[in-house]
Amino acid sequence: MGIVYSAIIGLRNFYWLDEWSFISTWDSFKSAFAGSDEMIAFVRRWDTISLLVSPVKAAKGKKDGVTLKGEYPCSFALRLQTDQRRTIGGTFVDSLAKALEKVGVISGNAPAEGDPDRFKFADLKRDDSWMAVLAAKQGGKRGWEGEKFTADDMAEIPIKRRNKCYKIFPKGGKFFGGYAIELAFPIRRAFAMMDRVIELAERNVGDGLFHTAPVAIRFVQPSQAYASPQYSRHRPDGTPDPSDPWSEGTVMLEVLMAKGTEDGAQALALVEEAMLREPDVRVHWGLSMDRVDDSYPFAERYPMWSRFVTTFRRFNRQGTFRNSFTDRIGLR
Repeated sequence: MGIVYSAIIGLRNFYWLDEWSFISTWDSFKSAFAGSDEMIAFVRRWDTISLLVSPVKAAKGKKDGVTLKGEYPCSFALRLQTDQRRTIGGTFVDSLAKALEKVGVISGNAPAEGDPDRFKFADLKRDDSWMAVLAAKQGGKRGWEGEKFTADDMAEIPIKRRNKCYKIFPKGGKFFGGYAIELAFPIRRAFAMMDRVIELAERNVGDGLFHTAPVAIRFVQPSQAYASPQYSRHRPDGTPDPSDPWSEGTVMLEVLMAKGTEDGAQALALVEEAMLREPDVRVHWGLSMDRVDDSYPFAERYPMWSRFVTTFRRFNRQGTFRNSFTDRIGLR
């Protein structure tokens, strides 16, 4: 008798995506929507949409008519599946990153706090918060003035990037590497939770702890997996239960830090500790600073947690799946 160590949930052919990216500011992006309903409707128009938001203000700068000085730069990418098979954009940065990695200059494999014995772009000084601003700024290619684009509108806008789906998504972080915490909230909390992260980042800066990478925001459909950060109650027919606030979708906030940032792990840990006190936060199990333990209100945050624990214990009678992580969160 053996154990199952992996499973394929689903398999489909890879697909191609067109991507249009825009630059704005976080306050401008928020104010463009009358409320959560309008924001959710906009998100649902696209096959995927993601944002990069600097949690610190830009000291200067303007891009494609968007004034960034004194604002939190925000770029976002809209993506639609396409039948076209001709690559557009993206190849220069990818090739340059690979070349620099081969000669040991970039820091994808550097430790979180940097490697003093070997030069890397990401062996940053403590106060290099400009990196967060730069990353968010470079993510957008066109100024955005609040247009509520539809798929039909995009036919009039030149495509910035087109590629296979698995080459479109891994974007950013190539030169500096990074680590992160990631937090999940019902989609209607997207604006409030990003505002809270900005507040905490500014507090860190005031205490001499700096943020050297932006916050990545993505939107995810509901899941039926009991311990998934995107879990939502489902009806007997398998559709999400509309009475559950998670049924409309989940917003994932990935608070990033460039590798080599002095005290970067401490800055992220302080953000995580504060965010865990929010009433409806869930964590990404693989992206945290180990602040979740058995005092965390699992049963409140995950309605089917008790059933998940029962299942875990059933298949773990011999301690096969036990480790320091499961011990820390009370899975024994």
